[in-house]
Amino acid sequence: IRESEEDGLDSRDYHLDALERLQRAIEATPTPTPAMLTDFDILLTDALVRLSYHLMFGKVDPERLDPSWNMSREINGMDPVATIQLALDSDSLYQAINREKPQHAFYTELKAALATYRTIKAAGGWPQIPPGPALKPGMEDERVPRLRRRLSLTGDLAPRSADHSRTFDAALVEALKAFQRRHGLAADGALGRETLLALNVPVEERIQQLRVNLERGRWILHNLES
Repeated sequence: IRESEEDGLDSRDYHLDALERLQRAIEATPTPTPAMLTDFDILLTDALVRLSYHLMFGKVDPERLDPSWNMSREINGMDPVATIQLALDSDSLYQAINREKPQHAFYTELKAALATYRTIKAAGGWPQIPPGPALKPGMEDERVPRLRRRLSLTGDLAPRSADHSRTFDAALVEALKAFQRRHGLAADGALGRETLLALNVPVEERIQQLRVNLERGRWILHNLES
């Protein structure tokens, strides 16, 4: 349940706080009451069912967002209750839950990006690049050190290149091209209006985009045909 945050989900949907309170109370009580144990069991069961469903089918119903949605997935005749019991009886419930996640490389890469961007957010985010005339190779500008810092945080520019030089050099041009390609922009290596807007999107917004795309992944990335 705690690790569901790594998939862009919200651990509060799975009763995490209540479960942790109950677990502490049970562990601190020499003889837990049947009511305490029953509450704990019911909440755990609901959490397991809900988390499993969200991992297999997504939390959001795509048809509520777009009535013309034309993809569907079914449980393929398996009995959900029996399937959950098999997971409970398995050697590793943890692994059983993990197998319900999309195994596609794109989903794994999105999770890695989400972790990276959350680390950037925890460290204070990235600097905003002030507006100004377009920057092109060979130019000098007081905004260049800030641009170096911005691109180094997202791995587009090698850290050793993130110095305080005001020169828009070849390494910075290539780093900006990499950023532009990742964002579907014309990879011309120049800092124009569209590139500046993309650079200045706050890290919090990028995190939300990653969470949205992880959810989309749960809609469509299971058992894809070749």
